[in-house]
Order: sequence, then C-alpha cells, then structure tokens
Amino acid sequence: MANPTYKPPINAQIPGPIYEQDSFSRDFKSGMTQAWNASVEQQINGVTAVRVAYVGSQSYHQSYVMDRNAQTYSYCTYYNNPNCQCHRKQTSSMAP
Repeated sequence: MANPTYKPPINAQIPGPIYEQDSFSRDFKSGMTQAWNASVEQQINGVTAVRVAYVGSQSYHQSYVMDRNAQTYSYCTYYNNPNCQCHRKQTSSMAP
C-alpha cells in the first residue's frame, strides 16, 4: 500500500511522456460482430414437443495487434554453429 504521508524529494525527476506508437490505415473500419438466432417450437401431442433452433454470428473488420518487436527462438546460434547466418556474435554492447 502507498504511504499517504510520503513526500518526494524536491529534486525528484518526473518521468518524461510515454508515447504509444500506434497508427491506423486511412481505410480503417471499426470491428463489428452480428449475432442472430431463430427457433421454432411445435407441440405434437399433450406430452411431446419439438424445438428446432439456429444460432449464428459473424464478425468482420476485426483489428489485431501485431508485435513488430516479437522475440523468436532459433536453434541456430553463433555459440552452437559459428557459420549460422541468422544471428551474428554481438561485438559491442552499444547500439549502432
């Protein structure tokens, strides 16, 4: 639980804004789901009845989130195969 009497130090830094980089295509359409059902019931005699029912649904324009930074596993690594073309041994810890 948070301490209601906590006061941050005067020189505490406030984190910068967080940007979420989402984009939509120009022809983006909101997703839609339609659902329907129908049933017919008929009594045949005093103790027997028949019911027929149908239930259906349809969805379209459903959006999905694609992680463009997804991690994948590869059996081919520099450590078990120095000739592996998919991953090279990292020579520096600095980004290019």
